[in-house]
Amino acid sequence: FPMLALTKGAKITFSDKAHVDLVLEGSFFTRQIWAYGDGTGSIELAEGFIAERSNCAQVEDACGTIRLNGVNLISHHSQSLPYNVRPDGRGGIYHNGHVVIEGATPSTWTIATNPQTYSAQIDFRFDGTIDTQTPLTHNGQRRDTLQVGAGGIFMSTGAFRTCVDNVTITKTGPAMLSLDGQQGYYPGSKLIVAEGLLRMHTDPAAGDHYDDKAGNYLQLEVKKGARAFLGATHSRLASLQVASSATFELGPNSQLEVYGPLSFADDATVVGMERIKQVSK
Repeated sequence: FPMLALTKGAKITFSDKAHVDLVLEGSFFTRQIWAYGDGTGSIELAEGFIAERSNCAQVEDACGTIRLNGVNLISHHSQSLPYNVRPDGRGGIYHNGHVVIEGATPSTWTIATNPQTYSAQIDFRFDGTIDTQTPLTHNGQRRDTLQVGAGGIFMSTGAFRTCVDNVTITKTGPAMLSLDGQQGYYPGSKLIVAEGLLRMHTDPAAGDHYDDKAGNYLQLEVKKGARAFLGATHSRLASLQVASSATFELGPNSQLEVYGPLSFADDATVVGMERIKQVSK
């Protein structure tokens, strides 16, 4: 259990010269970096840092998971984000990894310098913030492998998700957060778009495909001046609130069902209103 304690503004940087190998020999499973703090410390992944060096699962060499317990994460390049390539048991490979926000103090992940794409899992076990100074695209998908040692079938949801009840995710920063992959939310989950643009290209209620505790629980709030776009053919929300001067848009072939409170400020911009249906529970 590699651990870091970062308080009182402390910061550790993984530079372009850093080599962080946490993958277990003989299994391709990864140890996790457990980072604890008071909300003021941070881990920075420098632009040149390379997290994954497995050479398509030829060698066990990667930094696969970072868990943030009141510690902030700053990233500058997709190649620096924690994941590791694993064999899938069928002669292929897939990307497995996690960024986890948990603990008792909120954490912030800041996307800086370059647009970034993450194809592994983003878990919220406590309130947290995604600060998109540059765009972040999440495109993780569920992956099931063949039997892995004595542990049996290994499954990675690859999802952008909450893992406990009553978690609030806040999106700040001027750039886009694009959710192109699997999503999943537990009861009481809230996603607040405080700044910039949120794009969803998958149904946020489809988490029950991999987790029977997940479902149509996401409460979406679009704050003043912020924007949200839903592009899936069929999306479901527990509630939707669009504030003054905010913009909410459905894709041209999209339908939205809202199973709880639905409100739009008088001066909000709404595109596709005729394809939004409020459904009685």
